[in-house]
Amino acid sequence: MAQGMKELRRRIRSVTSIQKITRAMEMVATTRLRRMQTKAEGARPYADAIKSFSALLAGSAGKLESPLTKAREKVGRIALVVIGSDRGLCGAYNANVFRKVSAFLSDKKDLPFDLYTVGKKARVHYARRLPIKEAYPDEVEKLNFRRAREIAKQVTELFLKGSAAGGPSGGASGGVDEVHVVYTRFISVGRQVTTIDRLLPIAAEAPAKVAAGAAGAANESQMLLEPSPQELLDVLMPKSLAMRVFAAMLDSMASEQAARRMAMKAATDAAGEMIGTLTRKYNRARQETITKELLDIIGGAEALA
Repeated sequence: MAQGMKELRRRIRSVTSIQKITRAMEMVATTRLRRMQTKAEGARPYADAIKSFSALLAGSAGKLESPLTKAREKVGRIALVVIGSDRGLCGAYNANVFRKVSAFLSDKKDLPFDLYTVGKKARVHYARRLPIKEAYPDEVEKLNFRRAREIAKQVTELFLKGSAAGGPSGGASGGVDEVHVVYTRFISVGRQVTTIDRLLPIAAEAPAKVAAGAAGAANESQMLLEPSPQELLDVLMPKSLAMRVFAAMLDSMASEQAARRMAMKAATDAAGEMIGTLTRKYNRARQETITKELLDIIGGAEALA
């Protein structure tokens, strides 16, 4: 029994040390989450506004044209940008991203694709599973708007190269017909949604009507823009694309820290429950040892009486 008590004491010390580590990691993730959440929530309104205005210009009664809004009649090749994390211990965060990619590629059977990965976990995961076109070496937490702009420019060039080919880009043109980004959208601290967003071609939206019928049409015709709508469209499209990529990165950073915080909290709580269970076992074993020793003493005293 003494050997069993020694083993229980060792396990209690071990689990207590692990609990201290997980609690510290939970506190670090909470601090980082506040910072990332502030950035993500601050960038989202601007990203949504520039995306909506660009789509509004693109859908202005078909008067404006941009190669970035022209959908292909037949999709021959796609580009997929996957945003993962650099470190683990964040629950099912990366697994959900990989599962979403697998489901998306299953729906696009026999369709060639170019894979771009952001984050060490995504790069390592797909290194032995799928051909990677390019793996960006940046640390996810150090990604900035400059990198987002470079990624947006790169995928835009691929899309335009496919457009110049005049048909599906599955051949030797080296271009693509669609560009998608896979990331985790930050909704709240307790909820993150793995999302696939189509970056290119940019979807055009019809101008919103503030009133029904002729009143709405009149309002549309009275909208004045300076410089010309076409010039605005040409300038805003690349900016909109870069901002959407950057917003996806910020959402992924905040979602990763939220997932890590939840995972570390669950680990800390589980360690506390395990310590309680082991402590009860240790106390029971200790009580049994004391009872046995008392019985031995009483039995020896009765034998001497």
